Amino acid sequence: MALLLNNINTGRVWDVEEAYRRIGSSANQGFSTDPFQQAAVQGRGDGYLATRQILQGTLLLQEAPLFTIQDVDDTDDLSHASREQIRGAVAALSMQNRRAYKALFDCSQGAKTDAGIFQTNNFQLAGNPVRGTFNQGIFLRASRFNHSCAPNAYFQWNQRIGCLTIFAISVIDTNEEILVNYKHENVYQQHSVRRASLVNSYGFNCRCQACRPGQIRNIGENIRSSMRRFYNGLQNNVGNLQAERQFREMLINRLDEVRIPYPQKADTYNDLAQSYLAELARMGAGNVGNMMHCRAMALKAAQGKLDAELLSIGPNTPEVDASLQLIAWARS
Repeated sequence: MALLLNNINTGRVWDVEEAYRRIGSSANQGFSTDPFQQAAVQGRGDGYLATRQILQGTLLLQEAPLFTIQDVDDTDDLSHASREQIRGAVAALSMQNRRAYKALFDCSQGAKTDAGIFQTNNFQLAGNPVRGTFNQGIFLRASRFNHSCAPNAYFQWNQRIGCLTIFAISVIDTNEEILVNYKHENVYQQHSVRRASLVNSYGFNCRCQACRPGQIRNIGENIRSSMRRFYNGLQNNVGNLQAERQFREMLINRLDEVRIPYPQKADTYNDLAQSYLAELARMGAGNVGNMMHCRAMALKAAQGKLDAELLSIGPNTPEVDASLQLIAWARS
């Protein structure tokens, strides 16, 4: 795991190591064998359970795709061209890998098909913003992680290393199930909206702690409701620096309460840092006190962004490179 810092500029390694200390982890935190094992989980089929305590910020999985297909439209229906790509990719697999692929779940109605398996288990990779399409891939091991709207792990495609990574975003105890959020974009939504989205995409009713009736769900729903208000407050106060910053700070606090460090928290910290740096650039040289305040606040926000990224996606990413540059600007 020490290799995680190999691509970090020597002058900036200190910032990364300091960030790991802030989040209570280390770039060298790792295991010689998997810290989890596949096991039956009540109400979920099979899943991955931790075999030992895992610190937050730990790299759990780094997996290359079994196969990828190119230029998939961002819709629920696969085009004929995409289905042909899938058919060809599956046919090219070894017997062992083809058998493993066909053992994956298919949430579509009717008989299991290669296209249905792909739609149920694919992960989005790099996108083509001009065409409005994405490359998508299949990952045999990553596909076995179950969902939670209050996850303890985070997945993301890392284009730089050509692998999907999964990091622990909170401390995971021995025998605790490792869970990811299949729908990152739905974190502000109430449980009925999240459930409908999951049923539509994956064919199951979510029964995680954040969705089951009870006190935990009620608390979570109140937090998510306030996050929607804060987010809407941001949109309605564009140009009002004081109000924007206040709403961003409140949003960050709420995101912490539902364990969502990325991308929403990192993005909010980035906006906060950029706001202070922009104000700093407009100040006259004689305004020393305000300049020092803006610089300190920009640095704090940039470090918050870095912390959220190291926790969720690791150091060897363009996002962390950008955070380190932001920290350098705040100090300059």
